[in-house]
Amino acid sequence: MGSKSSKIAFEICSVTSDYKVADQGPMVTLHMYDKDGNVSPAFSLSNAFFQEEDGSVRDKFTIPQASWCRKGFGKVHKIEFWRDASGVEFDWFCEKVIIRDRRQGIGGKWLYSYFPVHRWIHPDRHYFSHDCESFLPADDPMPDERIAELTERRNNFQLYQRGPGLPLELQCVPADETFTFDNRWAIEKTKDEIIMSKGLDVHYSSVDHFASFDDMVNYYRTYSITEPLSVQRWSPMAQEHDIVFGAQRLRGCNPFAVRVCKAIPDNFGVAVEWLKPHLEGWTLQHILDARRLFIVDYAIMEGVECKNGRQFCSPMA
Repeated sequence: MGSKSSKIAFEICSVTSDYKVADQGPMVTLHMYDKDGNVSPAFSLSNAFFQEEDGSVRDKFTIPQASWCRKGFGKVHKIEFWRDASGVEFDWFCEKVIIRDRRQGIGGKWLYSYFPVHRWIHPDRHYFSHDCESFLPADDPMPDERIAELTERRNNFQLYQRGPGLPLELQCVPADETFTFDNRWAIEKTKDEIIMSKGLDVHYSSVDHFASFDDMVNYYRTYSITEPLSVQRWSPMAQEHDIVFGAQRLRGCNPFAVRVCKAIPDNFGVAVEWLKPHLEGWTLQHILDARRLFIVDYAIMEGVECKNGRQFCSPMA
């Protein structure tokens, strides 16, 4: 687990994010490298990244002074580590490792090295991290590890399609893309505090449906709750309305439905005169030739059945 000697060469601090993990941390083995390629012996850190009840954890391990680090071994530049299969299964997320160089003694200058990890750590696989560095693909000193991680991430993001023409969806959200426990409970706590302080408990537990978007927005105003910025800007009276509408098409929940308009569809029902005030002095044909007119056609929604007897539109915009 590390030395308790007063002659300490390095302190190793591991930080674990508050994702779901088991009750016991794994055995981790670690090498340190300096810029000249000198490598330390392998250090076994038992129960590294042990997670307690309060979420994120910083476990500290000490490495004693030894002949290998007294002369010739520079500032820690890279680490290599791997874990065994004990303690936890695959649900263990390492955020970062911090190493403090204490070879100058209590009164000397202590050097810090920060190693970002930010990934799930699997058994019997070696991981590398460089001090405060990230690399472009062409410059990555560990290309094989990059390819292995990209392959793993592609496998985690499996897509499927519910029907022809519908947008692709994730089969499931990878664990490292979900809220951490701390963030999730903070959201729940904030929600409960607002409900109680604003007297919303009766309406919040109601099973009645909102009749319109405006009905939902009125709850913010009725109970003096600040409206979300998206609600404020979405109002047709807001100056940013057109900007928000365009942003929803290009970077909203489904940015793949917008298409370049090469000709006004016959069934669009829009007269050219209606468009002239919005063409900034251009003719309609010039706009079409310049590929500056875009259209969203939700014809695929026509005939879709809805719950509670509601009707679904299939708009064009």
